[in-house]
Amino acid sequence: QITQNQHKFCNNFSMNNTKTDKINFIAIDVETATHNGGVCQIGMVTVQAGKIVDLECLYVMPPDNKYDLKNVRIHGITPEKTMLAPTLQERWPYLIGKLEGRIIVGHNIAFDLNAINRDLEYYNLPEFDPECICTYSLLNASLTDCCKYYNIDIHTHHDAACDAEACAKILLAYLERGEDKPEI
Repeated sequence: QITQNQHKFCNNFSMNNTKTDKINFIAIDVETATHNGGVCQIGMVTVQAGKIVDLECLYVMPPDNKYDLKNVRIHGITPEKTMLAPTLQERWPYLIGKLEGRIIVGHNIAFDLNAINRDLEYYNLPEFDPECICTYSLLNASLTDCCKYYNIDIHTHHDAACDAEACAKILLAYLERGEDKPEI
């Protein structure tokens, strides 16, 4: 669920009047270990003045390092890849320092924020409730369909960094074209 704060911001953010060289945001994507969540990978792409300036991919040990086979088949991340990775609780001071006060962009951002917030709740940490933009809500199409429409290479779908980068490029392409609701 997108919170009232996030929904209000998304509705008030005027895409048609935003020049790409004036926009700063961090696009995020998470991969989860189970159907209930358990963040196992976080991708973050920092955009400043409409340009991608940083890309990060971090492995995270999900609670109890538990995985559902279905999730492993989707993203290829296994308990062996995360057994020595920091937990979200250990990574959170770094992440919140980078994300706090920034516009957060994601494709189906509610999924990513729900996964993060479930883990934060597990570790008794405060909820993360940023201002956000959801490219899925803007375009009403899958990440891969949006990438095809905007001719964006999504070489490793379900890798968090690749998906976050694709999301950042989708928003930038959308803004550059100045489209209201493209037919994707």
